[in-house]
Amino acid sequence: MAASRLRVVCIHCRRPLAQVHDVGLSTLTVMTTHLRRRHPEEQLGYDPTRDAILRHFTITPMDPDDDPPNAA
Repeated sequence: MAASRLRVVCIHCRRPLAQVHDVGLSTLTVMTTHLRRRHPEEQLGYDPTRDAILRHFTITPMDPDDDPPNAA
């Protein structure tokens, strides 16, 4: 049986960013990079907190048969 995964989606553009087992440092880095590049009006500051980053995304459990998000 496959481990459950989480889907990370930006609330601003609805772009799916990742499918992960947990939201760790590498996922937070991807999320922060997305916000800074695609949504610079969302000023995160130099060292945003985990909560400051997470409030810009929805994180939901995935169906094991779902396809991964596009990398582009």
